[in-house]
Amino acid sequence: MENKSFNINNQNSSNQSTLTNKKPHSVNIDRRQRATLQGVEKVISSNENLISLLTTEGGLVLNGSEFKIIKFDAESGFLSIEGKTNSFKYTAVSGEKTGSVFKKIFK
Repeated sequence: MENKSFNINNQNSSNQSTLTNKKPHSVNIDRRQRATLQGVEKVISSNENLISLLTTEGGLVLNGSEFKIIKFDAESGFLSIEGKTNSFKYTAVSGEKTGSVFKKIFK
């Protein structure tokens, strides 16, 4: 039987996490039916089709169906969910300056 897990880690070094006081961020999706995440600071909103999060690496939106939050521990940054994951997308870090196209062109 083939293992169908997907894992993203942002654990460059333990020193970097200590220096910036950031918890390491990781996403592990198992067979699109279960997901565990580390480095989650806040669950912004959730329903059975969408979960919006703030992580140590910025905003994260998961799209899917039949989502249920199994466990969320804000202190440790751990989140466990069940449901079918169709996609996930990172968004800009809150307060991050994205700037307009004109500002970038006319620097």
